[in-house]
Amino acid sequence: MEIFKEKTTQYAILSQCKKYYPTEFGFHPSSYTLMKDVDLLQEDIEKYGYERTYICKPSIGACGEGMIIFNNIEDLPKAKEDHAFAIQHYIVNPLLYKNRKFDFRIFVIVQGVSPMRGYISFNTGYMKICAEDYDKNDLKNPFSNVTNRDQNKLHPSFNPGPKENEEDENAFYNKESTAKVWEMLKEDYLDGNCEDPDAKIDEIKQKVKEVANSLLKAFRSSIEVEQTEFMQMEDNQELNDRICNTLGLDIMLDEDFNPWLIETNRNPDMGLDNIQLNPDGTEERWLCQINANICYSLTNEIARMLIGKEESKEFVKCYDSSDPDSEDSKFLYERVFQIFKKISGLKLKKTISSDDFTDFLTTSPLDIEPSLISTLSLPPHLTLQALFNTLDQLSSDLDTDIFKLLSKIES
Repeated sequence: MEIFKEKTTQYAILSQCKKYYPTEFGFHPSSYTLMKDVDLLQEDIEKYGYERTYICKPSIGACGEGMIIFNNIEDLPKAKEDHAFAIQHYIVNPLLYKNRKFDFRIFVIVQGVSPMRGYISFNTGYMKICAEDYDKNDLKNPFSNVTNRDQNKLHPSFNPGPKENEEDENAFYNKESTAKVWEMLKEDYLDGNCEDPDAKIDEIKQKVKEVANSLLKAFRSSIEVEQTEFMQMEDNQELNDRICNTLGLDIMLDEDFNPWLIETNRNPDMGLDNIQLNPDGTEERWLCQINANICYSLTNEIARMLIGKEESKEFVKCYDSSDPDSEDSKFLYERVFQIFKKISGLKLKKTISSDDFTDFLTTSPLDIEPSLISTLSLPPHLTLQALFNTLDQLSSDLDTDIFKLLSKIES
């Protein structure tokens, strides 16, 4: 799952998918990579001016370190060769919990590579709540704009959660179980304003489930390329169903109850300690019951599915690449992946040579002029994503739809 480590790689793939499937991938805020997309970013800023806000994150950063919220390109950090930045449109109209911005982490169990299956739980997870009330006119305040817990625990009023047998119904905790999200939606927003609050909550959950489905579909082929050695092992199909990992999806709702994927965590925090900083600089620790419940649920349900071969009681299937009713084979990235495999040869490689790719093009029924191929500016070796970019560029140069281009190549 290392592909989920770099935000710039994630954003590039999701942006490509959003370009061709704008409705299905509408959950992904428009994104840019600094400095590669700086011209596109500049155009966007000039077009919308101060009406649009952006959030900038180090590509391989964590714990909220280095985040910047801005609406002026002059406020951007200077990118270095070994330090890329990922930039997203900032959600300025978030749904609020007691006047504070929040997001919630949903856990997804990912089983296998080929086929790949995903299972999601709407109760195994937690919500992260800012330490101060949200003010869209104050972008510089991290305690009201950034939900990251490592940022908010620096606030003097930060309360990570109750100690055992000390829960206070009047206290404000900066971490709550996911169940609190659904309870809050019903009590604060839906009761009295909606004919059927439970049906509306089910609708929101279904949208979150579709986010997980589309996310795994977008990355499945890239993960298979990275797992070439494993996929070529003997009995790999038996092994395939015995490997799994967990993803933490950070979801934010806007005022219209639309879910937005803010971040994907390949190694989500499951630490069992609540940590609070004291005024003297010391730390106080106690059991985080929410995380303890998450660890129990994940361990129990993974054992149930992988060892007991039973259906999970907590997680429901959100993705299955082997489903005969699935249209994954028609999905753009999967079609490019099939071309990648054909050029790769008998054994799948992590990259294909540009020479092999150009030879493939010249022998395909496309009748492409060699002079056009020479303008593609190919690197010596192409990753799956680079092949996608090249075919995208080629379809533009040929003034044809990429789907028609792929159909010709596939024929």
